[in-house]
Amino acid sequence: MICGALCAATFGSFRFAQARIQTQSVPLQVMTLPKEFGTWKTFESAFDITKPEVVARKYINGGDQWVGVVVRSSSSSAVLHDLTSCLIHADAKAQVDGEQHIATKTKTLDATMVNFKHKFGPRRALLWFQKGDQSASNRWTWRLISTTSPTVRDAPVYYQVEVATAASDNKEADIARMNEVSALVFDELVKR
Repeated sequence: MICGALCAATFGSFRFAQARIQTQSVPLQVMTLPKEFGTWKTFESAFDITKPEVVARKYINGGDQWVGVVVRSSSSSAVLHDLTSCLIHADAKAQVDGEQHIATKTKTLDATMVNFKHKFGPRRALLWFQKGDQSASNRWTWRLISTTSPTVRDAPVYYQVEVATAASDNKEADIARMNEVSALVFDELVKR
């Protein structure tokens, strides 16, 4: 009798978990980004990627400065992937260079600044996790937000973003460029 009750409870727990996973699984739509962000306009490059779960594109401003944007959409029920891991696995010698807190039209964006090596020279990048107006500069803070914020916890997808540029001798100008584009990307993703 007890064995039957335990088996029924175990099976019921399994079926409940299975149903919960199935209700949170959603097909990802093809990611898109606007062709323009303020004064920044996209241009075709070998860097461009458009897949259901990721879009990567370069933008250029009137001063011929470029910024690369990568947005990855991940299912909330999927294993947490971190874009920093991609840099590490690509042997890009990624080094964290602090956090940036960027004012946007909607809210403050929290991002991690990373310096890394690229085959075409050194790069700087801002990385963050986002859903709605919630952002986190690292995976540990994102895990906390994803368990405490209903906006994030109940969402079918979240975004990981990288905004990168060539590292110049003028670090402040590099950061200003990335901050400008990051705020625009953040505000765009708030709408989704």
